[in-house]
Amino acid sequence: MATNHRLDPNVDTVHWGYFDAQLPARLEVESGDTVVVDTVSGWPDVAPDEPYAPAHHEIVARLKPQPGPHILTGPIAVRGAVPGDALEVRVKAIELTADWGWNVIRPLRGTLPEDFPNAEKRVIRSIARR
Repeated sequence: MATNHRLDPNVDTVHWGYFDAQLPARLEVESGDTVVVDTVSGWPDVAPDEPYAPAHHEIVARLKPQPGPHILTGPIAVRGAVPGDALEVRVKAIELTADWGWNVIRPLRGTLPEDFPNAEKRVIRSIARR
């Protein structure tokens, strides 16, 4: 029988800035289970006036980015799966937990570096908050 799980972001369930197959699973599930994963995104100093969750502040205070900018929740393991197995993951929904977001452009980086020579920070608010 399938089970429902939840994986929330906190200092024990996230890592900052990299993918690594050697990371221990933060949650282990059976095939067919449903998992709700929550996330946080980056540094509060990018948008200091926005309402960050207390767990987000703790993550930023205790963990340091290495080497990339993204905070990743997980990984999640499927019991019985081994390297080389193909896993089917179905995304049932994506729900926003905030009515704002942010974007940072680091100059001369990324896929089109020549198109973005200047550093920029943007806070994107929902239409209802503008």
